[in-house]
Amino acid sequence: MPEAISEFLPIYLLAAIGLHGGIEMRKTGFEEMLIPMLVAIGLSLLFTLNHFSDSKKTRKIQHL
Repeated sequence: MPEAISEFLPIYLLAAIGLHGGIEMRKTGFEEMLIPMLVAIGLSLLFTLNHFSDSKKTRKIQHL
């Protein structure tokens, strides 16, 4: 595969997925998206803090 195509293809795919998702979100009401957004934010915080805690315990990070 030529290098130009391998550089362009991921950008094109991300843009296409993002535009499609944006259009679908626009069709949906905010109330329908609120709970899934809050769950996603909560899980991302939970996983991040859990991973940070585990890595701090296992690697003995002192400066944080």
